[in-house]
Amino acid sequence: MNTLTALWTRGVLRFLRNRAAMTSALFIPGIFLVCFYSVFSDATAIFGIDYATFLYPAAMMQVIVFAAGGSALDVALDRENGIHSRLATMSVSPGQIVTGRLLTDTTRVIVSGGVATLIAFLLGARIDDGAWRIGVVLLVFLLLTLTFCAGFCGLSLLGRNPTSTALLIQSVVMPFILFSTAFIPAEALSSTVRPIITHMPLSPILDTVRAVMSGSEMDRGTTIEAAVWLIILTVVAVVGFSTAFSREHK
Repeated sequence: MNTLTALWTRGVLRFLRNRAAMTSALFIPGIFLVCFYSVFSDATAIFGIDYATFLYPAAMMQVIVFAAGGSALDVALDRENGIHSRLATMSVSPGQIVTGRLLTDTTRVIVSGGVATLIAFLLGARIDDGAWRIGVVLLVFLLLTLTFCAGFCGLSLLGRNPTSTALLIQSVVMPFILFSTAFIPAEALSSTVRPIITHMPLSPILDTVRAVMSGSEMDRGTTIEAAVWLIILTVVAVVGFSTAFSREHK
């Protein structure tokens, strides 16, 4: 078994053995999805919006954020317990550790996201015909997974107390998600905050995913904005995580 496979296997087994993490991954996003759908589906119907399809990207964002929070805690505990130092003595490169961590996070998102996807489609979410649409949606979620998981882990390593920093990051990011079009369409926002919220990083990304899913015409400006944000955020997060980790091994 090579080093990368061993790191990935360790991370997955650690996740499977953690009852709290498993509960969070399998049930919490689905509960939020059902609750939001129950409350807002009728209200959004007046805008001609299929709320199950609209809500699905937001549900996946919750899956990703919960995975990122768990990942940051794992990294923080490994640092505080001396696991990183022990791996360094075994000639395991920082790049291998970072890659193994992100593979583990992607696996968790696949498991948790699979449950959320099933619930969303039972509620009525649909993806328009075309295999490329599924590919685009999956690619966006993969990039968001790398962005949030790498970003959370990198920031936790920069804190004096990594565990406390990891817990703080998740609580700060959740309002950032709410301050977007994740759960409420732009049409339902007041004219005062609409121009701000529609250009928050997550808004054009999630709106583009919805356009791809529904088969509706994609706004060129929104699509370009989404692509730019995705590229910038992913690169900054992954490079930042790698840099923060490498600094510990100098």
